[in-house]
Amino acid sequence: MVHPLIARPDYLTALWLPAEGGVTTVRLSLDADQRGDELAALVGGLLDVVRLDEHTDMWINDLGVWGWREPNVMATRVAGAHGMDLQPYHGPVVLTGGADARGDTVGLDDTTATMLASVAFYGATEGPIRPDEIDGHRFYEFDARRYRHGA
Repeated sequence: MVHPLIARPDYLTALWLPAEGGVTTVRLSLDADQRGDELAALVGGLLDVVRLDEHTDMWINDLGVWGWREPNVMATRVAGAHGMDLQPYHGPVVLTGGADARGDTVGLDDTTATMLASVAFYGATEGPIRPDEIDGHRFYEFDARRYRHGA
């Protein structure tokens, strides 16, 4: 369950999706250098970012596929719901808001955080996906209208 988030000026709100599953609300520093260190620690190493849309970034471990054998099903669901469905994502990820006009990372608002957590747990329109359903040879496409298995 995701608890209500309170917008605070002294930190950024983000969601952490560990490789083993689950969603945790995290607070990130406003200082860009410190935030980079926090993000790298949360994803377990070398940091990269996938822009899901103009309001959502997914921070990943750039070497995740080699460090975690099993896909992060929740992260793959969220990416799929945003049209990033060509591969499963491996390792822990952090979801933040997009970037402001200066290119600085922004936090998630309550509505976006709740929606992302819901998609992580349940997918965009259908029930949960089992970890064994994502094996690197198949992928899943999510959108607001339908769920279909791609080959």
